[in-house]
Parts: sequence; structure tokens; C-alpha cells
Amino acid sequence: MTILAFILLTLGVLLTLAMLRAPLIAWAGGAAVLALIAGTAVPGFGFGTIVLLLPAAVIAALSVAPIRKAVLTGPAFKVVKRILPPVSETEQEALDAGTVGWDAELFSGTPDWKVLDAIPGNELTDEERAFLDGPTEELCQMLDDWQVRHELKDIPDQAWQF
Repeated sequence: MTILAFILLTLGVLLTLAMLRAPLIAWAGGAAVLALIAGTAVPGFGFGTIVLLLPAAVIAALSVAPIRKAVLTGPAFKVVKRILPPVSETEQEALDAGTVGWDAELFSGTPDWKVLDAIPGNELTDEERAFLDGPTEELCQMLDDWQVRHELKDIPDQAWQF
């Protein structure tokens, strides 16, 4: 019965840490507390306490950024860097082109809508407005959607010439 209670407590601690998105040091503390509880509450688990404290110590050490970088992240990055192909010239140009802007907010999962509101709207220049009001409007007047889609299945010659 004691072992079942310990297993349920362990699951509760792990789920709580996961749901709270707890930092790595909190996971180390949780593992250490569970190891100490196991050593005192579970009969015949004295040596198991030491075995369970080792992962807690490793997790605690990895929660320190310079240690994690030297031991885990750095070597993993070197392996991945050897595996992946180099960045092409086109990809590098895209990377150098600037920021992702509002897209980054949107794909973060929790966009800050105030950022979208702060983006100024696009304004047409006088030349663009004149083009839309003049030749574009004239071209639209030449087209009949029914004729283009169902009768000719093409744009009339006079529109092409225009």
C-alpha cells in the first residue's frame, strides 16, 4: 500500500511540475524530495534513496546554464551542425532580410494584439491611387464576368489590347 501511495505521489509531483512548466531546478528539487520520502516511507528502500538522489543531482547540475552548455547543448549542437547542410545563399539572404514581424506574434500561440494594432496601415501613393481610379477602373468596365467565364472562357480582345 505504501508503494502505491508513493507512486501516486510521484505522478502527482511530475504532473504538477509539467503543468506549471517548472524550471529545471524545481524538477531537481522534486526528484530530491521524492528520493528522501522514498528512503524514509518505503520499507527497505535505503539504497534506493541514493540511487534516486543521483538523477536529482544531475538535473540540478544541468539547471546551471554554463554547465548545461558545456556538457549537453554544446556537444549536441556540434553533432547537429555536422549533419545539417550549410545555409544556401538564398536562405542567408532571407535570414538577413529582417524580422518576421507580426508573423512571429501570431505563431507564438499567444499573440499580443496591441502589436498588430500598432502596425501602421498601408497608404497608397497618389500615383497608385490614380492608376486604380483611372486605367484599372476602365478595364473593369470592359469586362463582363459571365462572358469571361461562360461564353468566351477568355478575356475579350479589346481588354487584351487595352
